[in-house]
Amino acid sequence: MVAIRTLCVFCGSSSPADSRYRDTARALGELLAGTGVDLVYGGGRAGLMGEIADAALAAGGRVFGVIPAGPAGRALIQRADTPKDALAVLASARPAAGQQWLTPGER
Repeated sequence: MVAIRTLCVFCGSSSPADSRYRDTARALGELLAGTGVDLVYGGGRAGLMGEIADAALAAGGRVFGVIPAGPAGRALIQRADTPKDALAVLASARPAAGQQWLTPGER
């Protein structure tokens, strides 16, 4: 069996009224950190993705954000104390022909 080392999460960047979603997002972030699984997510602080990232960071986990280039992306940056190598800024949401995505350890 292959151990999961990194999990990519894509979920809402809004905060739903039902607190069960936020509680579940926080629980996932804590679980990832507690089991040593790195989180890759949309890089923002808002909504459920932000909840997962905040919880993982608070529990000592490693978090890697992926955001679009430009003003919209800069507005999404998680926080100033996130290590600079933990944030990928992309010109496009798709890799160019022949390129592959890199995992955080492959940079």
